[in-house]
Order: sequence, then C-alpha cells, then structure tokens
Amino acid sequence: MREQVIPSLVESWYQILGAYQQSHPEITCQCLEVVGAYVSWIDLNLIANDRFVNLLLSQMSVEDLREEACDCLFEIVNKGMDPTDKTKLVESSEEDVDFLAKFSRLVNGMGQSLVLSWTKLAKGGDVKAAAEALRALETKVPLLLQLLVHDDDDISANIVGFCYDYLNILKQ
Repeated sequence: MREQVIPSLVESWYQILGAYQQSHPEITCQCLEVVGAYVSWIDLNLIANDRFVNLLLSQMSVEDLREEACDCLFEIVNKGMDPTDKTKLVESSEEDVDFLAKFSRLVNGMGQSLVLSWTKLAKGGDVKAAAEALRALETKVPLLLQLLVHDDDDISANIVGFCYDYLNILKQ
C-alpha cells in the first residue's frame, strides 16, 4: 500500500491544498490536519520537498490557514524527520532566504508556544506536563541555534524571541 497508494494520496493532498485554499479554507485546514497526522508513517520525501513545503509556507500567509499550516509544518519537522533529514531540509533551503525567513518564524512561534505552555503548566503545579513541555522545548534548541547563527539578519532576527524566552527559562 505504501509504495502504490501513498504517492497518489499525497498528490491528492497537494491538489486539495492548492485548489481549495481560497474558496474553501475549512477543507484545506482539514486536509492539513490529515497531512500532519500521516506524516510520521509515510515516506517523508513525498512531503518534505520544495513543492510541498513551499505550498505550506505560502499558506502561512493566509489568515484562515496559517495555524493549520504551521501545525502541519511542525509535524513534518518534529515527528516525521530524523535529525539528519531536519538538517538537510534546512540546509537545502539555505539558498532560499524567503523560505528560511518563514521557517525561522515558524520555529520561533513553536518555541515561544512551548515556553508559554511550560510556564503555565509549571505555575499551575502540573510537574509531569511541565516536564514534557520542557523536553519538547529542548528538542528545538539545536534548530534554534542553527537559525540564530545564520548569516542573513532577517533569519536570525526571526528567532530572537524564542532565544530570549528560552534564556529566561534557563535563568529560572
């Protein structure tokens, strides 16, 4: 099934995401949820490619789609990619400053959301959930550092909020 049907399924997702993003954003959001749910068990090359990722990044600028597009990209980067693939995705796009600028904003948003979650959980006394949020946060630090030292100021500037929030956690 994975070899025969999944590529067709991924192509269908791509077509749905492109065709309905303006006319039916609710369908597009549902499709983004499905992509995020399936990304962990399909061949990542079907989704983690320029064509698919650029479509997802363009949807981040559409107000009705940006949250689901961000979640979907988060799933691609977080669940579905091993560290080597993650690095390759970032490095393969280093020529595309626009991509990395959007990607760094995505990582910044994910990091700041995790910091906020950790803060609320820690203040609420939920030690176990706070520890899980902190572990999830710490897995983003290598990516944070890789983007922070990028030569392009736009890319490194986009990640400063996450960096600042993370440093505040370390101080605590």
